[in-house]
Order: sequence, then structure tokens, then C-alpha cells
Amino acid sequence: RQEGIEFKPEGRQQRDREPLLGNFFTLTCSVLCLDRILYHPPCCSRMIWRTALHYALFWLILALTSGQLTDEQKAQIVDLHNQYRSSLNPPAGNMQRMLWDNAVSQVAANYAAQCRWDHNPRIFGILGENLFMTLGPLTITQPLNLWFNENSDYYFNNRSCAQGKTCGHYTQMVWANTTFVGCAAQFCADVPNFNVQNATILVCNYYPPGNIMGLPPYQQGPACAACPNGTIGCLNNACDRGTGITSGLSTTLIATLSLAGLSTHIPPPAGEVTSGLKLLKDRSTLARQLTVEEKEQILDLHNRYRSMVSPEAADMLHMTWDDGLGSVAQSYAAKCIWEHNRGVENKLGENLFLTEQPLSINNSMAKWFDESKNYDYGTNTCMSGMCGHYTQIVWAKSSTIGCASHFCKMVQFTNFENATLLVCNYYPPGNVEQENPYAKGEPCSKCPQEANACIKNTCAQIESTTEESITDTWSRSTPQTKLEGSSGFTKLSVDTLLLAGLLYGLIVSFIF
Repeated sequence: RQEGIEFKPEGRQQRDREPLLGNFFTLTCSVLCLDRILYHPPCCSRMIWRTALHYALFWLILALTSGQLTDEQKAQIVDLHNQYRSSLNPPAGNMQRMLWDNAVSQVAANYAAQCRWDHNPRIFGILGENLFMTLGPLTITQPLNLWFNENSDYYFNNRSCAQGKTCGHYTQMVWANTTFVGCAAQFCADVPNFNVQNATILVCNYYPPGNIMGLPPYQQGPACAACPNGTIGCLNNACDRGTGITSGLSTTLIATLSLAGLSTHIPPPAGEVTSGLKLLKDRSTLARQLTVEEKEQILDLHNRYRSMVSPEAADMLHMTWDDGLGSVAQSYAAKCIWEHNRGVENKLGENLFLTEQPLSINNSMAKWFDESKNYDYGTNTCMSGMCGHYTQIVWAKSSTIGCASHFCKMVQFTNFENATLLVCNYYPPGNVEQENPYAKGEPCSKCPQEANACIKNTCAQIESTTEESITDTWSRSTPQTKLEGSSGFTKLSVDTLLLAGLLYGLIVSFIF
């Protein structure tokens, strides 16, 4: 022996087997051999070849064990999500049981294959997303535990995260209205935008997306006390729809994903989508009308925003949808003009939104409501920027709303092309000069006489004031979201490294 290297006669037919992990990363031996290449060329050539093959085998094993998710791993992802969602503190009254969806999973797979360490910009407002990356074989428990453990940094009461901490993965996992998850894993020889090699990226997409600005991830209360329509029971503290572990999304979402360039490889069924509209092939046609789901989403987000104003409102009316207002909005949207409709001035209120991207209801509503930071209730003025969209949304006396969207090849008074215009009209109109949008005070303390119920801090007129009817009214929403910029990265765990090492050693011990 010379400096730890064993030399054996050339031409030997059999040789002793080395220990199971004896050649695991033989960098030292390779360097020593290279130093003596002039003296022992047969040994060195064999050693270099063996070392190179060791590396190739090791990374091949990592690639094979870190690629596509198995059915067992998919089931584990769903089970862990539901387990975490059922064990929250404070408890959730409207938590829904999560299901796997293959269309969402395919979107995740397509993006994971790009090997980028960044959120997918094309799903903004359509799907939620959590990311994870590891330098070793993927174990499902590791990323999901990492995401859920962010709960220690999340403050439920004020809906915020501890300073300098990340909690967006956690809030997406436990977002009550998120009912579908689909994930995919990809082994990447190179992640160029993060300067990492030989890593596995896990992408999980969610629908409807969570992390909506200003809203809590769930409604606090006894388990299953506020389940939405369609619930058949309470399973492990979650509202159960009884559709098993896997469920397919509506053709409405599949069409939306397709228009956004997010191929699902699942052709939508022929006929009509769930809203009753024909399944349309191009973005311009689909954008002409809002679906029933989108109308409900607009209405629900308005009522949610109206219920959470600060200071609290004493006379806030519960808003309802009006098809007549929707028709007025549709007629004006079809003109493709970027200015307010002078024909409804002083008769109806109006908010406008324009985008060259696929229309996201949540994005438009969130942008309007986000103007609240510019509004000062005490002086009833905009401190900076615009705040008129916000004040119209929360105008207490505006009790009905109707909206419409239209795809415009050109939009007058702008440089926008191939854009979607969203118009929302309100009655009675808001933004009356010298008036505050609402009366400050205890919620529902100044409701009009015709109001016979207080639904989520808003004055409502309903046939029944039972808890069931109030819950059903509040739980229709399937809101879309603004993604929180959060992602997770971890180094190779000891367990996964040992697993790969043992498998590697088992193979090379028989080869060499």
C-alpha cells in the first residue's frame, strides 16, 4: 500500500469486493493517483475511470429517484394538506377538504420542466403556487413540513407575518376556499437563474388560489360550522364534498388555463361550460362575457371588502347583483373607450379596469380596494394617488352591482391593444361630494328599517335569519388571488443523502 491506495496485479481475474460505501466520492484517491500518473499509469487510468463512473451513477440515481411523482406521493401530498388543514389554531369553521386535480398538476409539470427558481408569472390570478428545491432525492414530508411550519411566524388576528419571515406557503396550504392541488417534481441538471446544479424542484399549484390581500386564510370558528353549499358532511374537521381523492376541474378553468398558455393536455368536453356559455376557442371571444362564477366572485369580494373597512361601518348595506346594471356595463364596455360613461353620470357609479393579460377578477378587485391606503376617513380625502375606486366599493348606500367585460383589439385614448376592459356599475351611485362613504360605528348599528339581518358586518334583507341561510349566503365565493412572493429552498437532508448513498454503494460494490 502507498498512501492508502491499494495496488493489485494487472490481469487478475477476480478481485476482492470493497466495503459497501468504500468508494463513495473517491476524490482523495483520484488526486493521489493523478499525482503519480507517470509512475503508475495502469492504476491511474483505472482509478480515474472508476471515479467518473461513480459520479455518473450517483447523479443518475438522484435523477431517477427525484423525478416524476408516484401515485403514492400524490396521495401523500393530499393527505398531508388535509391533515394540516384540520389541525389549525385558531380552528377553522369553513375549511374545505382538498382534492388532487390532474389539470392543475400538468400546469405544475410544464413549469417545473423549465428548471427555473421563480414563481410562474403566467398563473398570476389564476392559480396559487408553492415552490421547493432540494439537492437530494425528494421526500414529500420535507417540503410540506417546511411550508406548514411557517405557521409559527403568522399572526392570524392581524393577518400578517413576523418581520423578516416568510409565511405565504403556510397561508396557501390552509386557505379554506382552495379546494384543488396539483404538484409535479423535476430533476434539473442546472437551475441557471439560481446557480444550482443537480437539484430537484417541486411545484405545487392550487385552485382557487389563496393569499388574497387583506383577507384571512380561513374563517375562525368551530369545525364545519360555516361549510359552503354542496357539503355532504364533516370529515376530519373539514367540509367534505364526497368526491374522493381526485376530482376534475370545470371546463371554465381548463379554458382559462389554455388561454393563458398553460397547457393541461386534458381536452375540455364538448358542449357548454358550467356557466352555460359555449366553450370558445380564442381569448377575444371568451372575454366578451363574464361567467356565472366570475359574477359571484365579484359580488362576494365586494361584500368581503365592505365588511372589513377601517374604521368599522355602522350602515354598510349587503350588496346584491343586478343583471340590468350588468347590461348597461356590457353595452358600454363594447365601445372600448378608456373613460367613464357620461351617460350614467349622477345616475350610476362606475369603476373601470383594463388589462392586456387574461382577466383576473381578484386582481382587478384587489387593485381597487388597495386604494384604501390612500384614503383618510377623518378628512374624507385622498392623501396620495387615487382612492375613488375604493370609496365606490365601500359606499354604504350602493346596494346593487352589475359588471361586464369585453375584449378590445384597440382601446380609445390608450396605447393598449388586444386588451380586456372590465366595467362595473353601482346603484345608488357613490362618491358624492362632501360625504363619507359610510357612517362610522359598530357594525349594523345603523341599518335601515327594511334590513332584518346582519351578515358579516353588513345590513341585509333576507327571508330567513337562520344561521344556515347566513352561512350559505357568505360561502359562495371561489376567489382568485394575488400570489405572495414566497418560495422555499433547503439543502440535502441527512436521511435522503444516506438513502442515495446506500443505493449507490449497493450498485458499485457489485460492479467493481
